[in-house]
Order: sequence, then structure tokens, then C-alpha cells
Amino acid sequence: MTIRSRHRLLGLAGPLIFIVAGYASTAAAQIPACPVSQPPPGPAVNCTKKITIFNYSTTAPLFPVVEVTFHAGGDDWLTALNPLGNDKYTYPTKNLYRAYINPKNGIPPGGGLTVTIPWYSQLVATPDPTAPDQYIDWFNGGRVYLIDNPDVIDAFFDTEKTPVAPHSGNLTCAPYMGGQVTRTTCEQASLTLYSDPQSNGIAPDLPNQNVEYTFVNVRTPAGQRPIINDYNVDYDVSYVDTVYLPVALEPVDSPSNIGYLGTDNTVVQLRGYLNQFASVQNWPYYVTKYSAPNNEKPPNLSHPWIPGADKAFTDISAGLLSSTTAVDNLIKQWVVCTTSTNPRSLCPDYQLYQTLQGFFTANYDNYYQPGQPAKCPPSASYPLPPTLNWGYMPPPPPPPVNVPSPLQYVYGWVPFNSGCTTTNSNYPSNGPSFNDLVDTPGYTDKFFTLQNDYIKLQYNFEKSGITGNQIFNPFVRLIHSPNYLNANSYAFSIDDAAGNQNQAGDGIYIAMGGTKNLPNRNPLPPPVNQQTTVQILLGGPIPLGRPAWSQYGICRNSANNNFPGPNATPDPEGGWTINVDTRAPTFSVPCTVTITDAAHVTYRLTIVNPLPWNPFIQPPMQPPQAPDISCPASDPGSWCKQISETSKPTAPFQFTLATPPPNARGP
Repeated sequence: MTIRSRHRLLGLAGPLIFIVAGYASTAAAQIPACPVSQPPPGPAVNCTKKITIFNYSTTAPLFPVVEVTFHAGGDDWLTALNPLGNDKYTYPTKNLYRAYINPKNGIPPGGGLTVTIPWYSQLVATPDPTAPDQYIDWFNGGRVYLIDNPDVIDAFFDTEKTPVAPHSGNLTCAPYMGGQVTRTTCEQASLTLYSDPQSNGIAPDLPNQNVEYTFVNVRTPAGQRPIINDYNVDYDVSYVDTVYLPVALEPVDSPSNIGYLGTDNTVVQLRGYLNQFASVQNWPYYVTKYSAPNNEKPPNLSHPWIPGADKAFTDISAGLLSSTTAVDNLIKQWVVCTTSTNPRSLCPDYQLYQTLQGFFTANYDNYYQPGQPAKCPPSASYPLPPTLNWGYMPPPPPPPVNVPSPLQYVYGWVPFNSGCTTTNSNYPSNGPSFNDLVDTPGYTDKFFTLQNDYIKLQYNFEKSGITGNQIFNPFVRLIHSPNYLNANSYAFSIDDAAGNQNQAGDGIYIAMGGTKNLPNRNPLPPPVNQQTTVQILLGGPIPLGRPAWSQYGICRNSANNNFPGPNATPDPEGGWTINVDTRAPTFSVPCTVTITDAAHVTYRLTIVNPLPWNPFIQPPMQPPQAPDISCPASDPGSWCKQISETSKPTAPFQFTLATPPPNARGP
């Protein structure tokens, strides 16, 4: 189907068209903007957030698709808002819902536009509290698919079956009016909605880059109804699954102006890195008529589309990927690390591998116990896999041909619970959360230490001397290494410190291929490894009217970085957290940290002991204590002597030094 014929189909929708640029409906115009952060003191109301999208490609249009997932068991976000006013209704949905943005011509190179999204769209004039799909919740679990190929957006659209005309709560579209962007007209067909009753999601052979968002934080106290916690925006670039396009994200109108999440690579730069990575690592890449239309191979892929480690295991079995070489190597290295009698030279991290194998074996044993009543109802997917054969190479030996390697679960950091989606009388808690990793028998008291060690293993490419197959997950190197994408985004499922942000804001900016119009063109500071970082919490000067903090220096007798700097994050009261990475090549003890304020006063403290420190928590009602630092003889206002320390050398780790604010100005 061509773009032109599909556009004609959309044009026939008539009453389904939401907006022509500049003609928002009365109902949409009456919906107020959401508070930036805290919920209002009175009753909560339907409100709007914004998604502003920039296309910095020099050659291709960008076709965004906004999608919200289904909530078969009920939607806590709408239950908290409760637009129907019925405390018993839980707002379930069975369908996915999508809005196509400029589906005919896309956002042209250099263009930008803003989509304003209400919390919900009401689908019927009189909602029925006994039926599902009475509302679309746009704020809970949203995705924006970014597509740069007209044939792909055609194929994506061809899967749709059911147009939807909401009774109220329309999405609206407008050109971005700021500088440095070509004004982009919103198409008449833009934002027509469709439901997918199959709940299929996007077809697996259609190249796209996925951005995820949630626009309100909701919490559910035990035994109570869900409540609105704040109006922060939660967002990430889902590089954990696949990498296709370079994306940078920031919150709209954020008071903290924190910097972007993702990468500032151009499309050309990113494709060069993906080609290089696939070629050097023998990493699999997607082979479809869209991503490799002429059967190209690295380093000459025209539209490289690369899976993460978890997807490499799952999609090789689905026949979507080019090669099993890299997955074979991961499996071979696992076998070396867990079975060799002298693995140290071939596997310096062998102890972590062996601990992980014991952990996932215990999780599987809790999942599949043939001698006990069935924990899951009989099904084709229970048990899966039927045995833990850690050593076979993909594709696995028949029968059956779709048996996954146990390493799929390890690299995905997911429990064994296939086939456990319904309850039974023996195990009423069965469901998607059954057999959670944190509940693995024998590991509940050491789970967080093991999880932290797993994260360390994912980053072992940073360690000196780790090369070749000794790298546990080369894909993490692709995402985070300065030699590749240098992106602060998810590279594996619990890479949260690098991959996810939850910030006050009026929505999100999505910049594809650059950062030109973002409020802060600097990247977010790198993730903090709590196990290897000393965090210095500088007291905030604002409440006491003290001089602002000005500069800092790490392992220096002088201050050489202006705040915020590369190692500092802000505090609402004007304080800062200085993250001292003890893994940095420039760090050694004693390490003097120097800070100055706007009144030109210099403060110093010296870290005298390497990590981990002995356990210590400031005793209540006692003078401040910090046993792992020393103070200089010249200590203005005894500032350093007022520092208090908290040291927790076991998971969850914490090594913090809390300082006073700057000294008061002199007379």
C-alpha cells in the first residue's frame, strides 16, 4: 500500500478526524494543562501533557506513532483519577490504541511539531461501568514509535482494523514555533485513532525506535485505592530491546533543566557505529525487506537495526536475525566460566558467572517441580525450557526447535514463569509476578548483593584486561562506551541508573538525530554506582540565605569545575551532590575535595580510606562524625568538622558525607 492511497483511506474517515492544524475542538480546548509536579489540592481533573518531536535527519521524514497499552486487569491511573465517579469500576481495556502523526508526509528533515495529549479520551457518550474499553488512558504506559521509512509506516498502518472516534478528550497537533526548526504543518489525517483488538503491537519485522513514557506517578497503598502521587514525567529510550535511530529526550519546562537522556549522535554517526559493532563483534542484525532490502551485510548496512542481548536470544529462534555467531560465543563463554577446572585465565569473572548459574537454577527449581502439585496449569509453554541445558548452541536441537536457552532468562533478568498466567487452587498467587527473582528460595537475604554483582558483570567491559569473549555483554559496550554511542540509556533490563528518568515537567521532548532545540544540550551525568561512589551531599544555601555554591574539584587542592559540572547533581534548596567515583583513574587516597562558594570562601575535606568503608551511621543526639575523612587545619567556620557520614557496605550500598551549607557572609 502506498502512502498516497493510505492517506485517501484516512481522508474517508470524516468524523474520525480530530483536528486540522489550528482548529482544536471545544472539548479539547477546555482541558487544562497538568501541574508540572504536585497534584492540585482539590479534585483531580483530566489534564494535558505535551510531546514535542524534532527530526534532525538530513534526508528522511519521521513518522511517529503514539501507542498506549491495554490494561486487562484494570488501570490504576484512571482508578486514581476516577472520571466516572464509580469507586467499583477499575477501567479495564482489552485493546491497544494508536494515533498516527503526519502519516502521509511525516515530519520533514529539520521539522518539528507538538502533540498535546489529554489524560484520557472518553470513547462513548455514556460510559458503562460493567464494560471494558470505555476510556483510553494516554498517561499510563505510553510508547512513541519513531519510523523513518514510508514503506514501514504503510505496513504498520495496514495491520489496523478499527477506527475510533472518541466522544471527548481529543489529541491535538500544532507546529513547533521555536527557532531553528522548519515549521511543520499537521496533516488533516493526523491523530485519527485506531484500536487493535488483537493486542498485537507492532510487527516484529518493522524497523523502529521505541520511546516509552508515563505522565503521572500513581501509587497504591496496601489495601487502598490508587492515589495520584505527583505529575512527574517518566521516560526512557528503549535501547534495551533494539537500536535503530539516535534519540535524545528531555522533560518539557522542567525546573531542574537536567540535560538529555539518550544520545546526540546524528543518523549517519549512529549507523556508522552500528555497522562497526556488527562487523567487529559478529553481532546479529535484523534481516528484513526494510532493514536490509538488498541483502546488505556489515559494514555496509544501509539501515542497520541491532538487537540487545536478550532479544538476540529470542529473535534468533524466530528467524529474524542474520547470524548465531555472537550468541554462540556468549553460550560458549558461559560454559567455560561455569565448568572449567581452572577458569581464571579465560574468565576472570568466573565466580560471578557461577553464582548467577546457581541463582537461576534455584529459580527454575521453584518453577518446575514434577513431584509436587502443578504450580502452573498444563500448557504448551509449561515447563519452558523443559531442562536447563546451559551449553547448547542456537538454534537448539529438535524437538522442539523453539526451546530457549536458559541464558535468555539471565540476559533478560527475568524469572522462569512461562505458562503461569492463570491461577489455580494450589497456587492462587500464580500470574505474571509468580516466581519473582527476589523470591528465589535460598537467595532472598542476598538478592540485592547478587543483583548489584550482576550489574557489575554487565559493565565488565570497563575493567582493564577484559577483552574478546571475556566481555559478558558486548551490547552494553555498544550503548555506553565513548567509542560507540556513549548513550545514557538502558542497555539491559535493570540498567535503570543509566536508562530511566522521572522528572517534573509538562511533557517530553523527543529529538531524533541531534539536540539543537533541547533546553539543555548537555547529557545527563553518568549513572552512579553506589558500591564504588562516595556521594558528598552539600547543604543547601537557599533556606538560610547563604552564598551559593560556586565550584568544586575532586582529588585537587583547587576547584576547577563550575556547578553543575560532570560529577554533580542539583538539590532544590541550592545544594549539590558531588559523586566521587573511586574507580576513576585520577582517584587515590588521600583524596582532597575542594569546594568554593559565591563569597569566595574555600572549603576542603579529605577522603582518607578506600571503599568499602566499615559500617557507620551518625549516632542520634551526638556531634557530627565522619570516620573516613580528615579536615584541614584551616577549616573556615569549622565547616568540615560538621560533616556526618553514613556507610552501608552491603546492598543497598551507601557511602555518603552530608555537609553544612556555606558559611554565612561576614558583616
